[in-house]
Amino acid sequence: MNDTPDAGPRRPFVKFELVVTSVCFLIPFLLMFGDVWWSPREHISGYYTMRQAGFFYVPLTMAAMLFVINGVVRGQHWYNIGLGLALGGVIVFNHVDYFLIHNISVGAFFIGNALVFVLFTPKDELWLKVILALLMAALLAGHFVFGLYSLFWGEAFSLWVIALHFLLEALEVFK
Repeated sequence: MNDTPDAGPRRPFVKFELVVTSVCFLIPFLLMFGDVWWSPREHISGYYTMRQAGFFYVPLTMAAMLFVINGVVRGQHWYNIGLGLALGGVIVFNHVDYFLIHNISVGAFFIGNALVFVLFTPKDELWLKVILALLMAALLAGHFVFGLYSLFWGEAFSLWVIALHFLLEALEVFK
């Protein structure tokens, strides 16, 4: 039984996408697992100082690579190269020593993803992507506007939405 869609020459890449997408989905949990206290910090970027820093750097680097490779292999997704580089900026420039560059990278990554969802989506997928982008915006507003919870949860949900997007794309749910 075939566990991936018939992607022809892209078949190995589809399997790669499925594995890395799973890692992307698990990033918030991996961060909390690797942290001493097993509780969410104020934001995902705050984990760069954790004792087992590999739980921060490895999965986020894999996610950045997923974007860049997706942009290269699926030529029509050129914008993912920029999103991957923005995520790379989040990883390389920590929020303490490189506050401005880090926050520009964070904004480019999360706002860029929301814009990509709406601007570069085929019409048959648009309803789902608009709903997901609105949910991401609402969750981020829950932190920035209403102060209901730490930014960690808004960022985590955004990563889950992004992972869902890559999963649906890899499985070719929408054709």
